[in-house]
Amino acid sequence: MKKVLFILIVSLSMCSPFVLRAQCDKEFKQAFAGVSETSIYNTYEAIVAIEIVYGTPEGRVIYRDSEVRAKMGIQTQILQGLIDRLSLCKASAGNGLGKEEMQHIAGVTNCLKSLKNYAQSLSDYVTTKNASNEAILDENRIKASGLIRAFLGLE
Repeated sequence: MKKVLFILIVSLSMCSPFVLRAQCDKEFKQAFAGVSETSIYNTYEAIVAIEIVYGTPEGRVIYRDSEVRAKMGIQTQILQGLIDRLSLCKASAGNGLGKEEMQHIAGVTNCLKSLKNYAQSLSDYVTTKNASNEAILDENRIKASGLIRAFLGLE
């Protein structure tokens, strides 16, 4: 009886790291999803806030053209870095990522690309202040908003 109990305890203790690892992987994937979704939403809101403030006469005192361009330059660099990192995940699709995770990564990537286009178009508009770039800015804002709202299930 003691021998059977000993074997059972040893067997369970050998399996427990795998169970903990699987649980940790699941929790990590859920945390990644939450962090990525929060990041997407907050980045969109930050760009919109800068655009709105800049669009008012008082806002142009708060953010000079060069400051808006610098802020959007930083945003586009950060967003491109994230897009590049996520493309590495897509390239190594067989490494423990299932279909659902790959779909999530594709959705995050699409949102990030849309945000990058939006940030770049705000920078372009601030530089030229012409109607053509304003139309592109409006188009990119609307596209990003729709894509993000659909991805986050906010519709």
